[in-house]
Formats: sequence, C-alpha cells, structure tokens
Amino acid sequence: MRSLKRLALITFLVLGGSWLFWNVVLQPSQLYVKRGEPISALVVEPKNSIPSQIIAELCGLSKDVPTYSGAWNLYVARLKTCPAFDSASGYCKNGIGYIDYSLRKPLFFIGGFENVACDSQGVGFPLVPIFLPLDLPILFPSKAIEGRFPSVMPEEAVLASKLAESVQAKLSFQVKLVDLRFSAHPSPYRREIILTLKNGPFLRLPVQGYDEVIDRIHDFLQTNQKASSLIDARFEHAFLIQERLP
Repeated sequence: MRSLKRLALITFLVLGGSWLFWNVVLQPSQLYVKRGEPISALVVEPKNSIPSQIIAELCGLSKDVPTYSGAWNLYVARLKTCPAFDSASGYCKNGIGYIDYSLRKPLFFIGGFENVACDSQGVGFPLVPIFLPLDLPILFPSKAIEGRFPSVMPEEAVLASKLAESVQAKLSFQVKLVDLRFSAHPSPYRREIILTLKNGPFLRLPVQGYDEVIDRIHDFLQTNQKASSLIDARFEHAFLIQERLP
C-alpha cells in the first residue's frame, strides 16, 4: 500500500513539474492569459507605411501558429521592443487584430554604425527595413558609444539639428556630416565642431557662438568671389581660408 502511495506521489510530482516547466519556462508569455477568439486577419494603422508582413514578423505572428485575442497585447508588446517605434497599441474585434503605432523620425545616421539612425532625442534605432533608404547626414557624437542600436546624448542630437538647420537657412548648403568628437576636448584650443557640406566648403566652427559665426560666414561668401574648400572660423576676428583648386 505504501508503495502505491509513493508511486502515486512520484507520478504527481513528475507530471506537475512537467506542467510547470512547460508553462512557466517554455511558455512564459502565455501564462495566465485567456485564450479568447482566434485571430484570422491583421489590420495595421497607419496604412501605406510599414508593410503588414514586417509588422507581423516583429510581433512574432505566423500563419503556421494560431493566434488568439487573449494574447494579442503580448504580441503588440513585442513591437515596442524595437526602438524605431515611439508607441504601439492594439485591440481585437470580430476575429481581426488591429495594431496602431507611431515611429521615431530619423534625422541622422550615427557615425561608425551601419544602418543605425537617431531622432531629435538621440535615440538610436535601425533604419531599414522599418524605413525606406534615406539620404541622412552623419553624426559623430563627442564620446564613443557602443551597443547594437546605441543612442547619443539628447543635447548633442539637438545641437546637430540646429547646426544643420542654420547652415541650410543661412548658407543654402545641406550638411553631410556633423563631427562633435573634438567638441569636448580637454584643451580649449582643440575644441571645435566640424561640418562637411554638400557641394560646399569644409567648416571648422567654435563650440560657443556658432550661430553668429555662421552669419559671418554667410557675409564672407557673399563678398568673396573665389570658391573655398575650407573655412576655419574658430577665431573671433579672422577666418583661415583654403581656396578650392581649379
């Protein structure tokens, strides 16, 4: 009799342990979730933005694996793990799963990384395939950064955006590259901001008062007929000019 009780206890422990391992370890996302109705279709808003196939892949949805409304929020939560999404939400109705999202706006490529862009807050995220290929300027931050999708300091992203806007508005040149790697150099004589312009001169600017310096560069370009390949504007009362070779 005792042997039968021991056998029953061992069987209970083995089966119970197997159930816990399957539900807690192998399927943690489905634990305590009501199954709900099956989802037969996916509707993504806004339309004509990211293809539904990419959204489904990021959410972990598959035609080969049944999806139910009870776990829909868990699938939507997976979308939020991609840093390119600023927000994501979803709901189910009549067997259809709906997903609504907003994306970050890519402003710069982060220098030294492939296919990594950042927005005005400096948040890094993958560009393709979330976005179509874009011709963005490159931003090198003041300090070395690491990670799969690294971010830059928000104040440096704001600074780079203001520089690009100021150069575009006052000099009519598009910025190709913003280099801040020497902007926080220990020596004040080495501190500078370097800008590479499309079809324009190479600019070396001071860290402080760059907006007024860009005004002075505008006045210089208006009066100087010779094309310049380099304008070193780090000095208060003078420019160092390298003329473009014919």
